[in-house]
Amino acid sequence: MNTTIGFGLDNTSYMDIPDGRYGNANDDEDDGLSNLSTFELKQVLRNTRNQLSDSIREIADLRAACNQLNDKLEQIEIVIDEKTMENELLNQEKFVKESEILGLLSRIKDSEKHPDSRSSVSEDVVSEDGSLSFRSRHKSGEESDGMSNFSRKELHHKIQNLRKKLQNAEMVISL
Repeated sequence: MNTTIGFGLDNTSYMDIPDGRYGNANDDEDDGLSNLSTFELKQVLRNTRNQLSDSIREIADLRAACNQLNDKLEQIEIVIDEKTMENELLNQEKFVKESEILGLLSRIKDSEKHPDSRSSVSEDVVSEDGSLSFRSRHKSGEESDGMSNFSRKELHHKIQNLRKKLQNAEMVISL
């Protein structure tokens, strides 16, 4: 008479597995375990189950650590994106300041070439953000760039201030 032993799929206890002496045709398959007593086999099964449980806990811990690292990576990517945008804005501001400086330098060179062309009176206006803007009153009907009435010393001072702002912006960018 041949008897088969069936195990349920949801059976998680290793202690309910029969020892193979009753109705198992593969008794001689594992000679190393056949010499052990039932108590020793149960002890081996307990140790194996404990090792598996420890491994499952370690895997869960590794998954949690991996999830934390992924969260940190996402946060770092957000910060990098923000810094990149700030860097682009600072580069744009730097370009604007460089353009202002180049404009002032060209005006200085023009005024050195044509010292008679002073036809307007200009006033500096410092806005709330600290940038300079120029207002000009025309003495005549001629168009004026607003810079022709400044003395060389005033223009030099303005250029130095703009260069300092540019250097500060470059320092901020490098940080």
